[in-house]
Amino acid sequence: SYSFCTLLQATKNAMSASSLQQQLPYIDTAIIEHILWNVAGGNQELAYETLKSMSRSQLAELGDSMNQGSPNELTRQQEAAVKEFMDITSSSRKTAVKFLSRNGWELATALNPFFQYGDSDGDEPSPSKGADESGSYDLTSIFNRYKERGVAEGGDESVDAIQGSGLVMFCDELGVDPYNDNLILIIAWLLGSEESYQITRSEFLNGFKKLQCRTLTDIKNSQDTIRRRAEANWYKFYVFCFDWVKPSAQRQLETESAIDLWTNLIAGSHSWPHLDSWFKFLVASGKKTVSKDVWQQFPELQKTDLQTYDLENGAWPVLFDEFVEKMRESKSS
Repeated sequence: SYSFCTLLQATKNAMSASSLQQQLPYIDTAIIEHILWNVAGGNQELAYETLKSMSRSQLAELGDSMNQGSPNELTRQQEAAVKEFMDITSSSRKTAVKFLSRNGWELATALNPFFQYGDSDGDEPSPSKGADESGSYDLTSIFNRYKERGVAEGGDESVDAIQGSGLVMFCDELGVDPYNDNLILIIAWLLGSEESYQITRSEFLNGFKKLQCRTLTDIKNSQDTIRRRAEANWYKFYVFCFDWVKPSAQRQLETESAIDLWTNLIAGSHSWPHLDSWFKFLVASGKKTVSKDVWQQFPELQKTDLQTYDLENGAWPVLFDEFVEKMRESKSS
């Protein structure tokens, strides 16, 4: 009968929520049920991943928003979030308000279920299976797996980002060497990563959406296109690498790291006959770090004839002057 089916479904719902409550006892039951049914579409595993990724402040904001009055009376901050959501997703205002209000008006959190499910009819999204027919996981699942690997192997648990071993795992699944291939650097640049050696959830989801990649298969198939984007804007990419590779708290890059990075970047059409001499000079000079000024002007040094290099009136970094002097001494001896 109808009443029996209703009771059966209610019992099933309660059991799912109860299981999540046991795993996440610090989260209010109402929030768990909200995420489980309104965001994860009843997918308990996805609900758990979503809840676990939310900070305590995000959970508090979600709880507050669930207790607020009419969703039509938005604050200035909420209106700004709606506009940004619409700009990123090209969705309607109705859709933006729906996803944001369900997720505590936290933009990054609201984008996750949108990209996970889509919202073609503007009503309830249909649950995702997590992987497509070829076995390629969707972006949210990909991110969560890499984030968990990074945290499990020493990453900062409080940061909602792919770090350390998670980045290595990403490279492995793309079939590239994380230590000798520039692809992870190019991806970090294209996604707009702002912190050294990490890619945040919003950078990952929003960036790959803009690159029209929604699965791991899409990313694998776009490798050539991604590499061409870096080659077409090589200097911007080159400058980005300095800040992404050096520790955030430092202003300069360790010489050993700079040499490794130059070895990867200064190749092919950007090769330089004096590169080995430059490396030997840096090691012999005992310089422990390389400044950003030296890094940014190095491509110009490559284009310069060292025989006509102006040691007296040039505006080059002092380190370049010392290198050219050393090269001239070696050639004359």
